[in-house]
Amino acid sequence: MKTGPSLRTIAGAVGTLAVVAALLITHWYLRLRAEAIRWDQAKEIVSQSIEKQGDVWRISIDSLIDRPALQVWEALKQPERSHEFIDSFRKSELVEESENRKVVRLQAQMLTLPAISIEAEFRFDDEHLRATMRSIGNAPQQFDTTYEVVSSPAGDKALVRYRGEVRNRVRLPLADNVQRGAIQELFVKTVRAIRAGIEQTEKEAREAAVTWNQADEIQAETIEHHGNVWTVSFQSHVAAPLDGVWQALRDPQGWSGSSQALQSIRVEQDAPARKLLQMRVRLLALPPQQWRAEVTYDEAARSARIRTLGGRLQDLDATYRLQPDPSGGTRIDYQAVATDRVALTLPEDTQRAAIRQLFAETIRGLERVAAARRQEAVG
Repeated sequence: MKTGPSLRTIAGAVGTLAVVAALLITHWYLRLRAEAIRWDQAKEIVSQSIEKQGDVWRISIDSLIDRPALQVWEALKQPERSHEFIDSFRKSELVEESENRKVVRLQAQMLTLPAISIEAEFRFDDEHLRATMRSIGNAPQQFDTTYEVVSSPAGDKALVRYRGEVRNRVRLPLADNVQRGAIQELFVKTVRAIRAGIEQTEKEAREAAVTWNQADEIQAETIEHHGNVWTVSFQSHVAAPLDGVWQALRDPQGWSGSSQALQSIRVEQDAPARKLLQMRVRLLALPPQQWRAEVTYDEAARSARIRTLGGRLQDLDATYRLQPDPSGGTRIDYQAVATDRVALTLPEDTQRAAIRQLFAETIRGLERVAAARRQEAVG
């Protein structure tokens, strides 16, 4: 006659399972502590102060990135791309975006803990290279932190300063050193995502530059580079008659929309001989830049001079001169001096391609506006 397992056998099995479970939990917790200690020694952290008072962690961590501050800043402004570069960011989804503000849904795994999800509001101060991050909603932890990017004296490196508070909204069953390690890992992974984002942008810019090794709009060119100064000369031919191209040159708002480079142009002040512009320009695959520029016109000489005002990456002083082309249409001579304000880490050939693109796509804009005006006149 068969009988079921005795109570003693069942008790023994349960006891064995309990011991195994306890061993597994102990092993996991030891791994957790080891991971936390490892992040305390991460090479990305050059200085830190992390203190807990009650349920609030007060944080101050610095990291040094070997890229100019503006490149670091542009990468920092794209938190929604974090999942592209670092596996620990399981998700980084852009939920809302407006001028200098983003809301991003983040899911990240720190140490060997379960992944946590938060929605974070980022606000960006371009003038001071400072970003605030504040968690919204009912996440277990409340973040109220600031990232600041500070240029090194030589301009070739940037210090990322992370300051702020993290408040535990629920009591976490974790030792303080484990929570500290999670805070450190989140910062280090953010720094690694920033660096990876810069490297990806540089790679995309190099690839995009290949298509601008030459441009059909440019019949002759000289691009010389000495120190931080670029001296540029281009010659171009447009099929439209001189008067039509001149009118197009006097209508800068119409240049945009025909190319990737000139994304938008807004006229702030409009006088017969002078205009002030707000321009959004994107060259190659680099992040868009906001430019403010002054354009002055010489009607008799059929020339226009454009100068950027307070450029962040580069100051540009360029002149377009128009004259009738003997073969018909209009000849455009372009002379410019561009002065780098920061030392970008892009290869010289890539920077030459960006200069070439800006001119060529401006010519496309002039051609398009001149053709539209001519069509209106005919119609």
